[in-house]
Amino acid sequence: MTITATSRPHRRLRHVWWIPQVALALAMLGAGSAKLGGEPAMIRMFDDIDTGHWFGYFVDALEVAGGIGP
Repeated sequence: MTITATSRPHRRLRHVWWIPQVALALAMLGAGSAKLGGEPAMIRMFDDIDTGHWFGYFVDALEVAGGIGP
C-alpha cells in the first residue's frame, strides 16, 4: 500500500522532465532542418568559420539525430 503512495511523485516528476526534453528535441530538429534546407544565414555561418560545406552537413546530421534520438 505504501508503494503506490511513494510512486506517484516519481510518476509526476517523470512527466515534468518530458517538457524540456521535447522542447530541446524540437529546437535541435528545427536548427538541423534549417541548415539542411539551405537557409542562407546557416550557409554563411559555415563559410565564415571556413570549414566547408561537408562540416555543415555533418553538424546538421548530428543535430537531427540528436533531436530524434533519446
